[in-house]
Amino acid sequence: CLVGFAAMAALVNLLSPSGVSPWKVVSILGYSFLPVNILATVKVFIPKLPEMEFLGAAAGVTTIVWCTAASTRLLERSCDMRDQRWLVAYPAALFYSCFVLITIF
Repeated sequence: CLVGFAAMAALVNLLSPSGVSPWKVVSILGYSFLPVNILATVKVFIPKLPEMEFLGAAAGVTTIVWCTAASTRLLERSCDMRDQRWLVAYPAALFYSCFVLITIF
């Protein structure tokens, strides 16, 4: 978790036209982590979510897309990174997909 936050902070700092505080990046990534918490709450009430192939996969992909879109949009606007949004979206999707896999299974 800490390595992922540090790597994303370094990546955003390297891609941003101006310097970005690591706290800003960690704050945005943490705020965009809310859909994973919602998925974890759903998992509490539906414990057999991994066994439901389509529903589990759909919930996981929806959560990853939601987290990635939220974090990329916030980083794009707060760090003036309109041209680099796709370069930030891919590592963000990988970052959130690890936590979604942990949450589902």
